[in-house]
Amino acid sequence: MGYEVDIMVRSILLRGFDQEVAEKIGEFMRLGGVNFIRPAVPSKVERLEDGRKRVHWRNAETQEELVGD
Repeated sequence: MGYEVDIMVRSILLRGFDQEVAEKIGEFMRLGGVNFIRPAVPSKVERLEDGRKRVHWRNAETQEELVGD
């Protein structure tokens, strides 16, 4: 559909699944244009005046606070 897609992953992809299969699925998605943000924990979503959303998150390893649109 042409949309940019970002997926935040806190630790491992598809927890509870066989990790070899989960990583293959993740690679297939990445090759299809999906951007994985790892390791990330969302902390806040705000609506901008133009209707877009801005997501705030922290890096789960470094605790650094980050922002994206």
